[in-house]
Amino acid sequence: MKLALAVLFMSAAAGAADLREQLLAAPISPRLGGDTSPTTPLEDFSTVVANGGEDSLTMFSSGNQIFTAKWTPSPGRQPVTDGLGPVFNRESCFDCHLDNGRGAPPAGPDEKLMSSLVRISVPGADANGGPKPVPNYGDQIQDRGIPGIPAEASPSISWQEVKGQYGDGTSYALRRPIVTLKDPAYGPLPKDVMMSFRVANPMLGLGLLESVMPTTLHAL
Repeated sequence: MKLALAVLFMSAAAGAADLREQLLAAPISPRLGGDTSPTTPLEDFSTVVANGGEDSLTMFSSGNQIFTAKWTPSPGRQPVTDGLGPVFNRESCFDCHLDNGRGAPPAGPDEKLMSSLVRISVPGADANGGPKPVPNYGDQIQDRGIPGIPAEASPSISWQEVKGQYGDGTSYALRRPIVTLKDPAYGPLPKDVMMSFRVANPMLGLGLLESVMPTTLHAL
């Protein structure tokens, strides 16, 4: 058994080394993605890869329709896209993940969160070992509500400058977000509530990663 595992490990390592050599030997050009490189650079975050093929285009288009759909409170004019709320962050996935790319933090405490949010928890772990949700609020502040329903709270983000030095003595400055939750509408927040400010992550490339064979990932 040990011998078989050793042979398997060496084979995987050799395969990974060969693959790395092939990747490093590839010529460098403006089309860094090879045949996957976009043909419409201004829309490259919002289109399927150039060599995706008809099947990929169909899957991409179906997913993109859901991703960009504006959801409305039920009952709505379009039953397919009703069901928003009662509390929520934005009306569509696309509103946070701008053009399928990264969101942006608010500039100051008076600016509303447009493509970012606040995660919350209390000390401890849930049944699956994850963060423990806050009673009455769950694990994420929904800062908007449909008509007649108050939002869970109004997050306010301010910034604190944190200075430091690299190992060579060069100085740097970072920004640390300071989160304040105003007007909690569903009961007082626990004194030990923990808050984490998050900016919407980019979505591009997830389909490409999903299409890579697991054996290739294991080899690498």
